[in-house]
Amino acid sequence: MLTAADENSNGRKVDYLDAPQRWRHRDPLLFDFLKRSLDTDQRGVRSLEDANLLPGASYFSEPLPDDERSRQAYFERALAALKGADLLFFDPDTGLEPSASWGRRASGQYLYWSEVRKAASTGASMLIFQLWKRENRQQTLARLTNTLSTTIKGAAIGSIDSPFIAFLTACRLAHRERYAVALRLMRERWSGELEAK
Repeated sequence: MLTAADENSNGRKVDYLDAPQRWRHRDPLLFDFLKRSLDTDQRGVRSLEDANLLPGASYFSEPLPDDERSRQAYFERALAALKGADLLFFDPDTGLEPSASWGRRASGQYLYWSEVRKAASTGASMLIFQLWKRENRQQTLARLTNTLSTTIKGAAIGSIDSPFIAFLTACRLAHRERYAVALRLMRERWSGELEAK
């Protein structure tokens, strides 16, 4: 979910790229790509698409508008472009639980439950970025996963947590074997940093 540049400092948290001895071994291809992107000031979504780090992945990199009509049309185009995908990854700037009303200024920082429902109708599994807010994380996570389970019926709901962010997961029955393999690899590579629940 590409949005216009703002004054938010989240995208500037890149100190980990100065510590390759701690981080690079976890995913050398990804680390080297991120470091090169930062060093050459090529941080756009297009450079990620061109890098082909996820072979076979499709991207929808149109900028997300705030106003209601344009936003609705955006999601229709996005879901049409990604039709047939097994997994939809949503990367809103902040995550779910918006403090900005749908269709209003700054709403582009969030993914709304109505949009999750629309995406769920495709039958895809989902992975949704969530920035931790200044509140009890366990309560927040419980609230979000509960709402996700009532929004996407029949999916196994979980999360992958870190100190700063979480990824909410909704895995369809048809994708559970591949999801289990992905979780095993994640636990091997990211032990002590990411926790799957």
